[in-house]
Amino acid sequence: FEYENERYKVIKAKVSKDNGKPSLVLDANLTIGCKSNSITILELQRQGKKKQTAKDFLLGKKINKGVILN
Repeated sequence: FEYENERYKVIKAKVSKDNGKPSLVLDANLTIGCKSNSITILELQRQGKKKQTAKDFLLGKKINKGVILN
């Protein structure tokens, strides 16, 4: 996905029962709406950087609830 002109790769995620529009951030734990159900991102990698846990990522950069990711 892209956020604030930076690209991110989802390395690890788990399926969540929450529902929401596709690409919509549903909570502060990086739960993202999908066509059915949702996913919670566990590990991700910013372009050109090392992979990191979502928890560590969120310490340095916030993605607020309600944001739509590209």
